[in-house]
This record gives sequence, C-alpha cells and structure tokens, in this order.
Amino acid sequence: RQEEGLFSTGVGRGIDLLQQMYGSAIEGVGDVTGLGGVERYGTDIVEENRRQLEESAGAARSTEDIDSLGGLADYAAATFGAQVPQFGSTLAGGFAGAKLGATLGSAVGPIGTALGGTAGAIIGGALVNLPFFYGSNREAQKEEVAKGNIVEVNEGTAALTAIPQAAFDSIANRLLIFGFLGKTARGGGIFTRAAKGAGKGIVTEVPTEIGQQVLERLQAGQDLTSDEALDEYFEVGVAAGLIGGTVSGAGDVVGGRQRGPSAPAEPAPEEQLALPA
Repeated sequence: RQEEGLFSTGVGRGIDLLQQMYGSAIEGVGDVTGLGGVERYGTDIVEENRRQLEESAGAARSTEDIDSLGGLADYAAATFGAQVPQFGSTLAGGFAGAKLGATLGSAVGPIGTALGGTAGAIIGGALVNLPFFYGSNREAQKEEVAKGNIVEVNEGTAALTAIPQAAFDSIANRLLIFGFLGKTARGGGIFTRAAKGAGKGIVTEVPTEIGQQVLERLQAGQDLTSDEALDEYFEVGVAAGLIGGTVSGAGDVVGGRQRGPSAPAEPAPEEQLALPA
C-alpha cells in the first residue's frame, strides 16, 4: 500500500532531518571553539542529509495534498513517519533521565523516587533535544544569512532559544505519552474516550509546536506575521493536532476505564439508591 511506503520513507526523512540538525549543532560547537575539524565534520553531516532530504522530497506531504480521504491517509502516513525518530529520541532520553532521577531520589524515600523520576524524565528528554533545536535554529539563521538579511549566525541566540524549545517539547511529550492527564479523560464508551483523549492531545501538542516555530523564527530575525510565517504555523499546527490527537486518543481507548485488582466495583444503580446519604 502507498501509505506504508510513505510511512517508511517518512521515517527515513525524519532520521535525515534529525541527523542534519545534530550535524548543524556539531558545526556550531566547532565554530564556537575554533576547532576547524569539528566544524567541517558537522558541515559534512548537514550537507549529506540535506542531499538525502532533497532526494526524498517527493514523499513529503503538506496540507495542500489533502484533497480526498486518500490524500488524508497519505498525509497522515508521511507525517507520522517523519515524527517517529524525534519521538524515539525524546522517549529514550526521558527513560534514561527517569531511571537516573528515580535512583537519586530514592535516597529520600518513595516520594523522592517519584519526583526524581518525573523530573529526570523531563530533563532527560530536554537534554536529548537541545542539540536538535540548536541545530534547527542555526539552519533558520543560515537561511537568513543566504538571503542577506543578517550578517552571520548568532550561536548564542540559537543555543539559548533552544533551551525553552527543548523544555516545552519534553514536557508536552511527557503529558502526551505518559498520560499525566489520563485520569481526567477516563470513563465513558470507546468513542467518548477517543474524543476526550484526542482533544487532550491536540491541546497539548498544537500550542507547543506553534510556539517552538515562533521562537525559531524570532531568533532568526524572521517576520512573525508574514504569509510565509502564517503558512508555517498552519502546517505545524495541523501536523501537531493530527499526531497529538491520534496518539492521545488511541492511548485513552486502550487504557480505557481501568481498576486495580483491589479497587471496589461501582454499585449498581438500584444499590446506589439504597446507600445512606
């Protein structure tokens, strides 16, 4: 099926994009430290992955391609695939951070373990994504340098802006994947749970992704309200809504209304009438 091919190609494009931004981060580190070999290594990574992205550009999909149910399916497959690598890296960083945080927090008891694990997951996910957003910010600035709008890449601005971007991304993914808000959406039938979960995911992801895009444009000196900017926000928002809504909605359907083995069952309606006030 075409969607399966688009999904797998999308995963490949996501890997290329991830590597390109990490390469740009390496390039920036080499520039700041004056290590020419490191800078050239990062540049080679950027150029190689840019070439690969250009070769697979035909598999990319935007909202303009959604002209039918088939177009929507193709868009969803390509979009999901492209996001898998970054989701995977965030989850890996979050998992490692959670384990370390829980271990350190265990010194003060169960509460410390829980709080340490939560904080560690957020920090771990953010640290993994810092190079990605730093590289992405650098690439946005390099585009403006090529256009003659700015003189050179400001490494400090690119790096500092990456901090809130990575933090927001880690927190949003924590809410989406690990279900901090899950209990508020439990209960009801399968379609009710899916709708509630989808709404939760959209509310979590869309503002985060658009906010990150605004920060990227701001640090690069790009117009925040131009037609180009508004088109970017729209594309980012639709993709984030699709992914956040689907992942969260599916999670709530699978999770559903769950009771632990020792949780008491709810009384039947006729039994509730007999309960004391």
